[in-house]
Order: sequence, then structure tokens, then C-alpha cells
Amino acid sequence: MDNALKFIVISLFLLLFTLNTCHSRYYTRKPIKCFVCTNCHDDNQEIVDECGGCKTTIKNERMNKTCVSTCNIVRRNVGTYCCSKDKCNSMSVGYMMYLMNTGQGTYYHLRNHFLRLESAVNSFVFG
Repeated sequence: MDNALKFIVISLFLLLFTLNTCHSRYYTRKPIKCFVCTNCHDDNQEIVDECGGCKTTIKNERMNKTCVSTCNIVRRNVGTYCCSKDKCNSMSVGYMMYLMNTGQGTYYHLRNHFLRLESAVNSFVFG
């Protein structure tokens, strides 16, 4: 097999690797906004829906960020608002991506991908 064909085969496998890494199972939900209140006093705070903080849970090897109603709002004469805003991306992230972001799983995640890639290329090139 000439070098050009080997290059094409390896490029295709790298493309598949990239597509697999960015597969929809890692990012399944659109970003939403959450609000977190700070410096609120007991005499002027009240809990409302859609005004909360970001809550992170890990279940079945998946990390979920959701908006929870934990914000105490301040009511003023001019209206209702939160003391400060916190953007919660509310994405469902594959647990390995979570480990990669924290620096714990980078080696193992990439090692497994490249072992599969190496095996596939070897079987294709060398029979």
C-alpha cells in the first residue's frame, strides 16, 4: 500500500476519532441561565422559581448541571431582581469528559481511543 493511501486511511480514522469525541452524548442540552443571590437580608428575601443556582450531580457515569430554585430575591420599589447572576450551562457531559476537564482521565481516555485506532489501522494495512 503506498504512502498516499495510508495517509488517507489514517486521516479518515482521525476524523472518526474527532467525531466520536464530540458525539451528541456529551452535549445534550442547550445552555440556560441561573441566578444566584448574594448579600440578601432576611427581611427582604423571597424564594421564586427560575431563580436558582447551578447544581451538579453525577449519576450513571454522567454529570448533569441543572438550575435549582435556591435563590432569594430582593424586592424593591422598582421591581424584582436577583442580586447577582450565574450562568449555568446545564449540559449533560460524559463522565470521561468530566474527568478530562479535571485532569484525571486524560491519559486513559486518549489511550483507549488510540489503541482502537492503532488496531484498526494495523488490521487494514497489514491484513
